[in-house]
Amino acid sequence: EQNTGASSTSFHCACWHPTEKRVVVGYTRSAIPYVRSGTLSGTSITWGSEVQVSDSGQTANSLDMCYESGSDKVIVAWVSAQGSNALNGAVLGFSGGNITYSGKQSIDGNSYAQNRVRICQGRSGYVGVTCKRNNNHVQGGDWQVSNGGTSNATFPQIDSSCQSGSNYEPDVVYTGSVYAFFYMKSNQLRYKCHNTSGNQVTGDQVLVNNECRNVAITWDTDKNRILIAYTNMDSSDSIRARAGSYNSNGTFTFGSETLLNWSEFDEYSPKLVYNPDRALTMIVYDRVDYNRIMWNDLSIGGSNDRTVTSSDSGQLDGSTGGYFPTLCYNSNEGQSITTIWRKTTGVLVSKVRTGSTTSISNDNFIGFSDGTSYTNGQTATILVTGNTSTQSSLTPGSKYYVQKDGSIGTTAADPSINAGIALSSTKLLIKG
Repeated sequence: EQNTGASSTSFHCACWHPTEKRVVVGYTRSAIPYVRSGTLSGTSITWGSEVQVSDSGQTANSLDMCYESGSDKVIVAWVSAQGSNALNGAVLGFSGGNITYSGKQSIDGNSYAQNRVRICQGRSGYVGVTCKRNNNHVQGGDWQVSNGGTSNATFPQIDSSCQSGSNYEPDVVYTGSVYAFFYMKSNQLRYKCHNTSGNQVTGDQVLVNNECRNVAITWDTDKNRILIAYTNMDSSDSIRARAGSYNSNGTFTFGSETLLNWSEFDEYSPKLVYNPDRALTMIVYDRVDYNRIMWNDLSIGGSNDRTVTSSDSGQLDGSTGGYFPTLCYNSNEGQSITTIWRKTTGVLVSKVRTGSTTSISNDNFIGFSDGTSYTNGQTATILVTGNTSTQSSLTPGSKYYVQKDGSIGTTAADPSINAGIALSSTKLLIKG
C-alpha cells in the first residue's frame, strides 16, 4: 500500500498517462481541487508535488479525469462549489516530469450543485462529459481538446427529469461512433445515445425496469462491448453486472444480469477499468455499511455471447476500512492501480496489482497443442503455422495475439506475438 502524500482529502479520481508513464490522481482538500503524479518501480510509487487545478480561491464539489489519446493530455473536470456551480475543466500537461496547469476552461455555465461529473475518452481529440444539473436535468456531450486548452463544448440536455439523489448520478461511454448516457428516471435504469454533433440518435431505452443505484460503465475494446455495473434495488438489493453490444441505431443488445455480491454499492462507488493485458474488466467498490474495498475480475463471452463471468474476486484492503475507491490501468506494465480514501485519517492510499509476466517470445512460440491434455515431460503433438487450432468464442475474420497468460486475444500484448486469424468461432488459422 502506497501513501500518495495527499491528506485530508475527499472526492478523488485517477488515470494513467502512457507517454509520461505516470499515474495521475486528482482530489479535493478543503474543497480545493489538486492533482499529483507518481512514477512506478515494480509496485512502489514515487509521488511528485501537488498542483492546484483551479484558479485562486476556486473550490470544487466533485471531479473526474481521463487520459485523452489524441492530444496526449490528461483532462480533468469538476463542478464548482462557488457561484453558479458551473461545470469546469482543464488540460494537464507535463514539463520535466512535473504537471503543468494553464488555467480552467468552462464546459457549461448551468448550475450543477453538488452532483458528480463523469468523463471518458471520446473520439480522437475529444472527451465525453456528463453531469446532472441541480434541477435534475442530465446534460452531456463532446468536449474538444485543442491548443493546450479546451474548446467547442457540445453539451445538450440528455433528459429533463433524471431521478434526484446522490445515488442516481449519470455515466457516459463512447462506443466508437456515439456517446451512450446511462441514468435513472422514474425508477428505471435508462440510456440514450447521441452522435458527436450532439444530436439524439433515438429516444431513451429502458435497461432495468426497477430502481438501480450507483451506475458505472466501461468499454471492452477487444470485444467492442459495453460493461455496466449497478445495485439492483429489487427484493434482493444486490450488485449486478451485464454486457451489451451496440446496434448502430442508438440501441444496445444486452445479456442477462450477473450477480457479483449480495450487498449494495456505497455512494460514489463503483469504478471499472478494462485491462487488455488480461482481457478482463476489473471492478472495485465499497460495500455499503461495510467499509471494505471489494473487487471482481469480469470477462465477456465471445462472438454473440454477452454473458458476464466473474473469474475471481476478493477484498482489496484487508481489515483496514476504505471508502470511494477509484481505479486506472497502467497500459505500459499491465498493472491496475486502485486509490482508496481512508475516511478515518483522510489520507489517499494506492494499491498496485501486478500485471502478467511471461517468457514467451516470437522465437519460442511455434503453435498450439493438438487438443490432447499433456503433462510435463510427455511427448506432445504441436500444430504449427498453416494448421488450424480449435478454440472457442472467436470472432471470424479477426486477428488474434498470444497473451502473457497463454490465452489469445484481439489486442497485442508486449511482446506482440501473432497467434493467427479466426476462420470461424472455433477455428484459428495458426499464424495466418
